Amino acid sequence: MAGGGGEANADNPLPLNVVPLIDVIFCLLLFFMCSFHFKTLEGKMDAWLPQDKGNNKTQVDNKIIGEVRITLEWDRVQLKTLRKFGRTPYDSDEELGQVMRDQFDRNKANGNGEVPVIIQPNTDVPWLDVIHVMDIVHQKNLPKMEFALAKSELVIPEPH
Repeated sequence: MAGGGGEANADNPLPLNVVPLIDVIFCLLLFFMCSFHFKTLEGKMDAWLPQDKGNNKTQVDNKIIGEVRITLEWDRVQLKTLRKFGRTPYDSDEELGQVMRDQFDRNKANGNGEVPVIIQPNTDVPWLDVIHVMDIVHQKNLPKMEFALAKSELVIPEPH
């Protein structure tokens, strides 16, 4: 290693030899530079996934899940609740119940009997009409029922 002596003078009362310190720093720098491994991270991620599954080893199940959603809207002209499955309104309780049962049976035949009946009432629909639809669901022995927000509640109001 490089050597050198230090002499005491008036400005520096203690001689400090910094040459060995610089030699040690350069040795450490050389060690870390040689032991560092560069990795390209772009486009590649380490993942610990199961080895028996992955690309081209499993097939995607293309089950068609038909939603059983009943929307309830208040008709201000006729002063009554419109009960719709999709875009089709149903006045008859029997027709509405049969449409819900048929859609549920189609889902069950496709392997998904867990799809619930979703009731989506608008905010101005009387609760008596919502309860009446719930009774139809119960009469048709449909196992699951859920509620969804009204379409008017899905709109985010503009800030004032």
